Parts: sequence; C-alpha cells; structure tokens
Amino acid sequence: MTVSAPPSSATARPDRVRPGALRLVACYATIASTIPYLVLKTAWLFGDPIGFVDRSLVDNPVLIGGNAATAAMDVVAALLALTLTYRWGRRASVWLVGFPMWVGAGLLTPIALAMPIAAVHAAATGVQLVTADNLVRPWVYGLVYTGFTAETLTLLVAFVLYARHRWGTLLRARVDELPPGTTHAAQRVLTAVAAALAGIAFVVHLLWACGLPVGQPEEVGVDQGFATHVLDGAYGLTALACGLGLVLLVYRPLGRLPYWVPIALTWVGSGGLFGWGVWSLLPVLAGSALTGTTVGNWGLIGVLGLVRVLAGALGAGIGVILLAERAAAPHASRGV
Repeated sequence: MTVSAPPSSATARPDRVRPGALRLVACYATIASTIPYLVLKTAWLFGDPIGFVDRSLVDNPVLIGGNAATAAMDVVAALLALTLTYRWGRRASVWLVGFPMWVGAGLLTPIALAMPIAAVHAAATGVQLVTADNLVRPWVYGLVYTGFTAETLTLLVAFVLYARHRWGTLLRARVDELPPGTTHAAQRVLTAVAAALAGIAFVVHLLWACGLPVGQPEEVGVDQGFATHVLDGAYGLTALACGLGLVLLVYRPLGRLPYWVPIALTWVGSGGLFGWGVWSLLPVLAGSALTGTTVGNWGLIGVLGLVRVLAGALGAGIGVILLAERAAAPHASRGV
C-alpha cells in the first residue's frame, strides 16, 4: 500500500497558504486603526455625548444617521483588509473589492496627505489644529484623523500587495504596449471633459487653499484655520491626479511610462473627486439641519460638489474601460 505524503507548501491549495508577514501586519494594523473611531461612533449612537461641545447634539437625527453611516464605512474597511490579505479574497468579485477600495482610498488619501502637515504646523506654532467653534472638541479630531492617516497607509499597502498578485501582469506593462481600442475616439472626448471638470475643481480648491474664499458662504465658515487650507490643497491634488492620470492613459504623451502609474493617479484621484463630491452634496441637498442654512445659501459648494462627482465618475468609467480592453488583449492578465 502506498501512503501519499502530506501536501507541501508548493502543492497545497492556494487558498490554504498562509499570507506573508507584511500582508498580515497591513491587515491587522488597518483593523486596529479603525477601533478608536468605531468605539467613539458606537458611544455616540448609544447616546453618550463624549467629545461633543454641545452635548445635546448627540441626539440630532442628522448626526445619528451620519454616525451610523460612517461607522458602517469603517467596518467595511476592516472587512476589506481581511479580503485583501487572505487567499480566499482572490476569488472575490473585482467589483466587491474595487468599488469600496476606490471610494475608501479617495476619501482617506486627502486626509492622510493634509493632517500630518497640519499637525506639524500646530505643534510648531501652538495654534489649535481646528477652531474652537466646531461640533466636537479638538482631541476628537486628533484621535479620528490619526486613525484615518494610519488606516490609509496600511490599507493601501494591503491593496498594493493584493493588486500585484491578482493583476500584476496587467499593471507592469507600458502604456504604449496596447494599441488603442475600438472606443479610443470616445475615450479622448470623455477624457477631455473629465480633465476639464477636474481642472475646475483643482483651481477652486487651490484658491481656497490660498485663503481666497471664492464662492464660499459665511454660514459654513470661510476660514477654519490652517488645517482647512491644507485639506483644500489635498483635495486639489486629487483633482489634479485624476486629470493627469487620464491624459497619460488616453492621450499617451509618455508611452513608455509603466501602466500602473497613470492607473493609480486616475484611481485615487477619481475616487477622491467622487467620494468627497458626494459627501459635500449631502448637506447641500438636505439644507443642513446643523447650520440652519438652505440650499441657496451654500454658494459654490453645491456646484463644486456636482463637478467633482461628474469628474470622478467619468474618470473611473474611462479607467474601467481601458482596463477591460487591456485585459481582453492577447497575452494580458486574465485576473480581472
């Protein structure tokens, strides 16, 4: 009778092979970074006003809905980290992984870019990170944004490792290695529109970052300190990244550029435009119950929000079409 040897690491089922140390560290560091935020949100949802300047606001219906939604988003981030880490996550639908990662990276990246700069400025000058007339106390911002910054870095590391294994062949190629597809003419038109919209968002946020309150209503606070200006600068950078990435992908001025570079710029930039565009539109459409303003009093914010949403959606759509065409080409990766 022949006794078969136990499977070695080379022959074991792929979904049973343990992930590497870096993957595990990125995964559980992401999960750990969500815990302070989730604890705080849970306390607020159960009526504990810890951290609020006005303790009665903990029962505000608008804030309750917002707290529930943002807590759910952080839970999704933790689940996404697990999906990106373990081998069973490779069998997940590309949409199940790609969409939340696109929105999450878009929302988190501007914070991760801006908050360390604002924190260093606050420490060097002694000026508070945020003004005193906010809904919550300064330590809440420190806790939340520190967690967001760490979460951004670790989640992006997890996604890069995941993408390298699942779509590595697709992303390592050069931009000019794939002939233009059948939709290239339409892509050029849509890219011009998306880049123009992203350029508008870039210019407006650049003006706001420089302290020029063009189109900003007084009710929402024109100048909330250095951190606000830096954050506007980060929003502007994501808009610039989207437009630049699309031009590099579709018009191909730098054909020998690795494909992953413009894809990454487009992906993060369009996600930032779309995610923060939707976020800025919500209070405008509702006529914020917290500030008592109406839609008409929100100035350029509503128009800018719509511009960002359109630019982000167009940028993502063009990127998906390009990836689908490249994946369908001969010798391309079939992981999509």
